Amino acid sequence: NTLRLPLLDGIDIFDDALMVAVAIIPKPEHEEERGGYYRDSERSVLAALILGTANHPVQELRNLNEVFRLARLPVKELGDWFNRQENPQIKAELKSLWDMNDSDIAKFLNGLKSKLQIFNNPEVSRATTGMAGENLDLECLFQESSVLYIGIENQYIEDGRGKILLALIKRRLDAAIHRYANAHGGVLPIHLSYVLDEFTYPMTWGSMNVAFHLGVQTDGLGELVYGKTGWAAITSSNTRNKLIFPRGITGEEAEKYARLLGDTTVSTLSVGSSRSK
Repeated sequence: NTLRLPLLDGIDIFDDALMVAVAIIPKPEHEEERGGYYRDSERSVLAALILGTANHPVQELRNLNEVFRLARLPVKELGDWFNRQENPQIKAELKSLWDMNDSDIAKFLNGLKSKLQIFNNPEVSRATTGMAGENLDLECLFQESSVLYIGIENQYIEDGRGKILLALIKRRLDAAIHRYANAHGGVLPIHLSYVLDEFTYPMTWGSMNVAFHLGVQTDGLGELVYGKTGWAAITSSNTRNKLIFPRGITGEEAEKYARLLGDTTVSTLSVGSSRSK
């Protein structure tokens, strides 16, 4: 019975659909992608499926559960869906799917089903499908003091399915922040704090009056989530303040922070005056 956040709302052109596809099939941030040409083809096919679904004549089917359903169709039935599409770009991008052999098509669709499985959950499907009068107005967050809490069961985060859902939710939030800030001279009227538990974040939003708070148990876990290069970039050049709980640090990490604290000197110069008789 929560408010809804439609993830496919406002997707009218292929480029918008492709952004969603890239969130579902992400590109590596700090290294070259193996088989990049084929992965880009997969993203284009997925974007075509998303674009067609986002503009479905039935509002209740404009969701990623419908894309999941398409991925489960036999190839012939998916071909029938393809033939019914009127958008020429959808037909052009999906053509690359039919250029694959049957085994590659099956491999792609199986991978897609695995990534989108969480949207087959009725509660997730409802929460991410638009419905007039029940949708969350994100701009309210930037007009008055508000709290938006998004929780995803840990089991879905651990097996990877929840990270895709979280990435897509964050994409909607980021787009709303950009849109509202741009309409107000590039800065949000009310300061916004993002609290992210072991999840990636953009590094260039300080000028928009947006702060990010990351909670990570250890450096090793940070590297696992963000990659070694990405974690180093975050902690060495983009983090203004670090709050460390030393009782939870052991082994090599304890030695690292002991050296860091030992090599750090804080000097404070103060000038004062007083009157005395």
